[in-house]
Amino acid sequence: KKESFTKPNPITNSLSKSEGNESSSSISIMTSSIPPSLLFQPSEKAKEKENLLTPMIVGSNSAVSSPLLIGPFGKKNSSFVESNPPKIETNASQTSSKFRTMDRSKFNALLDAFRNPSTKGTLSKNYSNASSISSFGSNSLDSKRKNSMGNETAVLSLDILASDPETNIPIFLSKIVGLFFERDEWMNSTFLTDPGMESEIPRMKEMAVSGIIQTSSLFNASSVGNLLCQFLEELVDPIFPSKFWAKLAVWSEIDDEEWKLICLRTLFMSIPKYQLCPLNFVYNFLHSISNETSGKTSIEESKREIARRFGPVMIRAPDGRTVGTDLSFRSCLYFLSNWDSSQCVSRFCNLRGASEEESLLKYEMRDGIHITLYGTPSKLIEKTIDEFYYDPGLLDILLNTHQYFIESVDLLSRFLQVYTSNIGKGNWREKMRIRAFSNIKQWLKDHSEGLRGNNQFFEMLMDFLKRLPSPLPTKQEENFVSYFKASFSLMKQNIAQETRELKRKASSRLLSGMKIEIPDIQVLELDPKSVAEQITLIDFSLLRCIPSNELYHKNFDESRTSPHFTSMVERFNQWSMWVVSEVLRNEKVTIRSFVISHFIKIANQCKKLNNFNGCYAIIAGLNYSSISRLQRTWEKVSKKHMIKYNRLCHLFDMSFNFKNYREALQSLQPPMVVYLGLIPKDLTALEEVSTFNHEGLVNFDKLRSLRKILQTLQECKAKDYSFEVQPELATYLKHLNLMRKEDTFELSLLREPRRPK
Repeated sequence: KKESFTKPNPITNSLSKSEGNESSSSISIMTSSIPPSLLFQPSEKAKEKENLLTPMIVGSNSAVSSPLLIGPFGKKNSSFVESNPPKIETNASQTSSKFRTMDRSKFNALLDAFRNPSTKGTLSKNYSNASSISSFGSNSLDSKRKNSMGNETAVLSLDILASDPETNIPIFLSKIVGLFFERDEWMNSTFLTDPGMESEIPRMKEMAVSGIIQTSSLFNASSVGNLLCQFLEELVDPIFPSKFWAKLAVWSEIDDEEWKLICLRTLFMSIPKYQLCPLNFVYNFLHSISNETSGKTSIEESKREIARRFGPVMIRAPDGRTVGTDLSFRSCLYFLSNWDSSQCVSRFCNLRGASEEESLLKYEMRDGIHITLYGTPSKLIEKTIDEFYYDPGLLDILLNTHQYFIESVDLLSRFLQVYTSNIGKGNWREKMRIRAFSNIKQWLKDHSEGLRGNNQFFEMLMDFLKRLPSPLPTKQEENFVSYFKASFSLMKQNIAQETRELKRKASSRLLSGMKIEIPDIQVLELDPKSVAEQITLIDFSLLRCIPSNELYHKNFDESRTSPHFTSMVERFNQWSMWVVSEVLRNEKVTIRSFVISHFIKIANQCKKLNNFNGCYAIIAGLNYSSISRLQRTWEKVSKKHMIKYNRLCHLFDMSFNFKNYREALQSLQPPMVVYLGLIPKDLTALEEVSTFNHEGLVNFDKLRSLRKILQTLQECKAKDYSFEVQPELATYLKHLNLMRKEDTFELSLLREPRRPK
């Protein structure tokens, strides 16, 4: 006789009664008995989704199955008990993941084959990835071990336990906790701290590793507490991940209470969601039950007893040992003492202050990395000091784009305040001082161009350094101070040099009436490669002088706020007009075609040198209306040169926002000179996005995008070109004899009059 199984809700299904008769030892467990603060209830929409197939098969001893392991189909199936399950050969039709009801014997045989090594070969024939069958989703640990009864079971790990899809809480864990909330008299911390009888341990271990709650073995609340403790102990990776043990040891050294809690919240929220949700669930439960004590025990004593028992099983070193250290106990006690389950948080962390911090800082976790999205200025600055907050680009973006929400002197003041507030003994205070100084050093080293001319910034820094005690506590701090002073001296030298340069230019303008000796050079006599090299050196020198602050806030729109940017734009236009002038100067069609071919060669050489700005300037000159209309001239250009020309035109095709050019940049290494015209285009689009969101938080995602665009400019400057300046050729290129723009079209008509229609 075939019996069909429906798909009960894995959270709300109860500890079942035996089929056909009622067992007095069975206990009904409904999630309605668990407070919402402990268990995040699934939405109505989620309840309508297909639930996991978790058949309830009850043996003679009233054992209840809990869906613990991931099956070979990638679905989470329950383990169960049944005497002498039949063994049959499985095939592809039987292992289909799309079954809703199934013959009991076939279902039993299929799962038996999954668990039984003797039939594992039959399954591996039907699945190319046999390791996924034997490993139960665990890649780094042995997939099997012996339980107390000598049977082979899967290693318990949170990533393979069947969990509610809405809450990520293992169903077996929620059932154990639900037992306490079924009976009011069980909600007492003494039941969790009572170790019970040693004879219970084997039975508790058997239930924990098999996922089967045998209600006949749960005599009282202490037995359920032992089961919970045994389940947490059997997890290969503890519920507080062992890879965070070293960070927890560092955290324990913090002696500033405010920073201790800040860093702990960061550490908690760095835990992957599938581990953080159960961790938060357990601490919500332990915190709730610790407040329910007998008259003789205070709440603080209750928390200490719970931490003493559950700390070593929940917080373990990677080797599993906690002997010789009370870090597990102290950490667990601190967690319980600073837990607030009444908070409304979305990150599954109820540590005190988590709700407030969530409103001030928003970020995502991707592969263990914090991706900052929004935050207040104070929180953003705070996270550059927080040792446990790892956003690789946070400090660099903050230093480069802080002008959008805070002045440079105010940001410097915040870093100096962190240093002064941590003067004193202690490893943690030393780390805080060094991090504050390290941030300032990176600012001066990588972003000093934005500080050019900011006298107030350097006056504040130098005044602070004068007031520091001597000697400083560590050699590293002494090195930082020496670097700051050297940077200040270098900055003064640069300012003096710029002043002299301005005076020199002013003098040259007064002497502009005097003629400069310009070599008499014909374009066709020049070597294309040599010309391309000198054009590249001129463009590169101009690009290196452009500071990032000339590109923010649309400063590039005015020459007054972006003199260096404007100089490079003017040079681009001069290259283009040079092409137009040299072509139109020749009356003969053949000579004009030779000049066009020569400039195509120069443009191609610029491309080989990664000088896209110079290359595009020449192509733009050839596409100028005064040149492109010279049909008879273009007909004389050889096919070989036209192929090169068309390839260059394709490279700078404006379709899909210069898609071809952008893709070409991805595979190139510095040095290079990018086409400057795209930078303002991209920045203008971003400037339309608000710097603050509707909650008044800094839109850090916008600043990240700004930094990404300007990162290209920084990468271009990372390496110098190796070829040398040729003085004579460089002088010629810097003082080109150009035609007036308004005269070029008239001359073009003179060279090739319009053809009658």
